[in-house]
Parts: sequence; structure tokens; C-alpha cells
Amino acid sequence: LPMVTLPGELARARAMLDREIAALAAAGVAHGRPALGIMVEVPAVAITPERFDADFFSIGSNDLVQYTCAVSREEAAAARLGSAADPSVLALIARVAAHGRVSGREVGLCGDAGGDPLLVPALLAAGLRSLSVQPELAGAVKAAIAGLDLATDT
Repeated sequence: LPMVTLPGELARARAMLDREIAALAAAGVAHGRPALGIMVEVPAVAITPERFDADFFSIGSNDLVQYTCAVSREEAAAARLGSAADPSVLALIARVAAHGRVSGREVGLCGDAGGDPLLVPALLAAGLRSLSVQPELAGAVKAAIAGLDLATDT
């Protein structure tokens, strides 16, 4: 679910999903139950991820940077004021990753930050182990990861 800000939004989405699953069952339609995860794109979620009973979390680095650093991605001059390398953004990412470890929930990252080989060490140090990467950047990211010793570098 994108742009979740309040726990009630997730609860309402889960209730809608439950109703649809019940309708499928009542109609005799074979079905499964998909995992219900949320995008972590606003600081309100990243600061207190424990309030959100999601099955998994996907950190949207582009939006999280925009909202944390109060910069517009649409204006090039302002965009350079915010980066996923900003300590405040990395602290939020680390907070969500730590919650994932404690709660046993998967935490991944999507957005431009995952494809930046210079940021990969910091993202892994923050506790992430799943990065979404554009295909043309995968080689450089793999090389960055191959050069790390996660036992000592994070």
C-alpha cells in the first residue's frame, strides 16, 4: 500500500481484503491470501514502524528523502538538498530495518538509492538486505556488495 501515514489506513485496507477473501470463499472461488505490506514513504511511518501491523515493509527512498528533507524532486536546484545519504534519512531507514529484524518482517528498499553503488554500504550498514535495483545498475551494485564484509562492515 503506498503513502500510508496512519495505522488506520492499513487496518481499513486489511478489512477490505478480508471482505473480498470472504466473498471469494462464499462464491466457491479458489483463492489465496496475499501478504499485505506498506510503503514506508513518510517519516511518520519510519519513526514508529511498530504502530503498523504490516506483513512486510518496502521503504520508498525517493519519497522518504523528499518528505524528510523537505525538498522537491521536481526542482533540480532543491533536489540536491536532499539525499538518501543524509544522516536523518539513513537513521529512519535503520529504524525500519531494526523493526523488521525484531518483528520478523521483511524490509526492502525501492527507489533510486538502491541502485547507487556509493550508497549501498550505508544502506547495508543501516540493516537492509533487500534492495530493488534497475537492471542496468545491477552489475555496479553487485560489485559494491561483493567488496563488503557484512560481518565487519555493518
